[in-house]
Amino acid sequence: MKKVAILFTGESRTNSLSNNIYTNEMITDSYKKYFFTDSFRHSYDYDIFICTDDINIEKTLKFFGNVRVKNIYLMSTQKHLYPVNKEIHNFDFLLNNCKKMHIEEHKFHENGVHQFYKCYVAYSILSNYNQEYDYIIRSRLDVEIMHDVQTQIETLEKNDSAKIIAAWDTFAIGNPDIMNEYLSIINKFGSFNFSKSNHVFTRNIISIEKYNVMKRNKREWTYSPEIQLFECLFEYCAKYNYVIDDTIIGVNDMISIIRYDEKNKVFTKQIFDV
Repeated sequence: MKKVAILFTGESRTNSLSNNIYTNEMITDSYKKYFFTDSFRHSYDYDIFICTDDINIEKTLKFFGNVRVKNIYLMSTQKHLYPVNKEIHNFDFLLNNCKKMHIEEHKFHENGVHQFYKCYVAYSILSNYNQEYDYIIRSRLDVEIMHDVQTQIETLEKNDSAKIIAAWDTFAIGNPDIMNEYLSIINKFGSFNFSKSNHVFTRNIISIEKYNVMKRNKREWTYSPEIQLFECLFEYCAKYNYVIDDTIIGVNDMISIIRYDEKNKVFTKQIFDV
């Protein structure tokens, strides 16, 4: 039975496992329907690691199962659910490192550093657990899953060239090597410069149209989280002479971000296409 590590990161927001006021069951219902199905649970040995702002620990352990949740880190208290022996740098230390790589005339997206810091912490507590995995999944906690996760894993299993399946910068499934690049990007955030980028891809791994628009507006978008992430993955492909089109698979409609509109008092969906 193959082993899968699942990392939930980011703000819990509308997730019903959150302690926030405005939550609903849309996200957790999608977990039951498209993620932790009977087939998934019987096909894979999986462990869960979480780094978020705040979450209801009791509800989270009950929903996923105490045995499956290996650790949780809460940014609000800066505490782990279980002890961690690995050194984990604080946010300000890594933020300052990122700023050192920043080209002054370009906009600095600090939100991207926050986003990838949570990935870094979740990956650090995974590494502390000292297990090897066949696949690593990363998902934001505020997104609804819209397609079967096991089907995506099986796509990777059937395609030796493919290393990662990504839905923009919100969800990804990949082998441990490329996910190490993905989840450790905070150590390189700010180092990827559009001006030096000449990567070629013809499929919509990320929207080619959006990518080219962003590239033309370097000052605004060079340090955005999505561009830093995909430039990092493109550099990974270049390092090993992988063809980008074969290595990275972009998926449409895999997730939608669930938000609460306080003005109109309704929950809204933002569906992400590549």
